[in-house]
Amino acid sequence: MAQLKVLDLFCGAGGFSLGFRNEGFSVTGVDINPRSGEIFSLNKIGNFFKKNLAEDEITGDFDIIIGGPPCRPWSSINIKKRGINHPDYNLLVRFFHHIYEIRPRAFLLENVPPLSGDPNYQGLIERTAKEGYSVSFHRINYSHFGIASQRKRLFTAGFREFGNDADDFFEKLKVLRSQSLSIEQAIKKYEKMAMHDFPDHEWPHLKTIEKYHENYKTGKYGWHRLKYDECAPSFGNVMKTYILHPNAGENNFPIRVLSVREVLEIMGFPDTYLFPPTMAMGMKYQMAADSVSPVVAMRMATTLKYIIENRCY
Repeated sequence: MAQLKVLDLFCGAGGFSLGFRNEGFSVTGVDINPRSGEIFSLNKIGNFFKKNLAEDEITGDFDIIIGGPPCRPWSSINIKKRGINHPDYNLLVRFFHHIYEIRPRAFLLENVPPLSGDPNYQGLIERTAKEGYSVSFHRINYSHFGIASQRKRLFTAGFREFGNDADDFFEKLKVLRSQSLSIEQAIKKYEKMAMHDFPDHEWPHLKTIEKYHENYKTGKYGWHRLKYDECAPSFGNVMKTYILHPNAGENNFPIRVLSVREVLEIMGFPDTYLFPPTMAMGMKYQMAADSVSPVVAMRMATTLKYIIENRCY
């Protein structure tokens, strides 16, 4: 069978694309951020086009469309502007617009779980079914797929023209579950490394965490000091949420947050994955926080390929 072509809308740090590339798909990423293009080139993920998906049309012959429009309109962290009042809200509509125009064999959408309760999302699902797709959505816990994180995300799957393939996708995906990693398994190898001893092993110096270090042990206010023998909770940008290293403040270990590299490892990125060296630390943390785990993405790519290759389109 010919190599399947994937279009990744809102590709960001490329985690979704990386998983599909590793499963043998030909990937094209699209994002408004030119740094995404540098990431795609540096890590040899695939083709990249800088486009403003709020306005620009993407055309072409793609077998699969994947993507994660910005989650801020539905995020529980965002309390000022949510839902239809958020300027990013229409990007979800734009994702589905490209489904209707390109008509891929299948699609996968990633976002935060509260999206499932949005009436407009439900309306888009109904229209997509009328466009000839079987559609299903499920909440996925990353820890069920060998990741050291309890991150939960809503994934929506759609398959063109064939019965209950969307439900079948999530049933077959369960077969690829594996035991979660502990934080120790994910990041202990960096424990004795100083800052910059390894690419992207860097962290900010934050006076706040030194002043309120004891509060992190309580788990209050969204502050966490991780434990080596557990998974990490779901967390966002470490420069905003202050997720401390398990050894922070113990036995002369610095009181510090997780490094960018440690966050990437917890999310399932390989240690060969690199950010551009000139990228600001804050952007690295944010892009890592927003990304789909490449390990979860690869399991989904495996499942999706099996379904497509065993159907006659």
